[in-house]
This record gives sequence, C-alpha cells and structure tokens, in this order.
Amino acid sequence: PYQYTSTSIHRLNLRGVDQYRLQHCYNSEQCMELSRSPLAIQCRVLIIKVEQLKCIVELINFMNNLRTLDVMYEHDTYSNRYDLVELLRKHLPSTWTVTRFRYGNFIIQS
Repeated sequence: PYQYTSTSIHRLNLRGVDQYRLQHCYNSEQCMELSRSPLAIQCRVLIIKVEQLKCIVELINFMNNLRTLDVMYEHDTYSNRYDLVELLRKHLPSTWTVTRFRYGNFIIQS
C-alpha cells in the first residue's frame, strides 16, 4: 500500500479514522514496511498512531528525511510508572527532542 512515489509529499497523516470512527494503530511490522517504502523517502512530517514504543524508534531511525513525528501511543497514561519521555530520549539520537503534547501524544523533532 506504500508504493506511491512523489517528490512533493512532505507531510503524511496516517491517523485518519475509518467508517466506525476508529483510528488504525500501526504495529512494528507495519512501521518497518512504511519506513522502507518509496512514500516515506520524501516524508518530513509523519502523523501516526503506534502500538509499541519501538515503532517510534524504528520510524526515526529508518526514515532519513523525517524531521517531525507526531505520534499517538495509547499506553502512555498518567498512572504509567515509566517516564516515557525519558525512555524515548535514551533510545533516540541526541539530535531529537521529545515533547509530550498530552498523555498519549508526543511531538518528536530534530
């Protein structure tokens, strides 16, 4: 599904809803497929919902032109004992900044 190629696609919003008003949540395999696709080559801004934290790291590491990742991660809750912002900072290159927009939504930029 990611075989489209265009030099003009710089922003990709994959957080749309289906006819049941549900958002698709990307797993690690789907994120890897996306990150290696021709569509991702020019992408600078990606808006997506992911199932696992490792998806965030994979997207950033494999999408070379990515500069902003607006990501939803539903397991980031107030009661979570881990500080996910710090956890992400430890696993991402130092050129990236992590900001929690609200619980479950991060803006990550380089």
